[in-house]
Amino acid sequence: MQIGRALAIAALLAVAACVSSETKWDRPGAAPTTVARDASDCSAIAWTGAEGLHPYGLGGPSLGMTADSGGMERRQRIDNERFASANRLTALCMENRGYRKVAVDAR
Repeated sequence: MQIGRALAIAALLAVAACVSSETKWDRPGAAPTTVARDASDCSAIAWTGAEGLHPYGLGGPSLGMTADSGGMERRQRIDNERFASANRLTALCMENRGYRKVAVDAR
């Protein structure tokens, strides 16, 4: 039974190592400073768009809101939606500028 458990853990670790490979944006001929500037520009554009797609509502969180009131959970959900949208919009912006995601060489 212990061998089976050890094999299962080893398999999960192997899958996690494959899944968690680091990536970066790449465009042939683009200098590192250009990549950094484009990534920064696209991120700013994306966050502005994400805030518009997922507003907090009129006036933001209400006064007197507590963790038990449900408002904090709503704000966290909106923040999570903004984050996911900003990532998608950043990717679209970078792809429109000719970039693609590539795996970072671990050497």
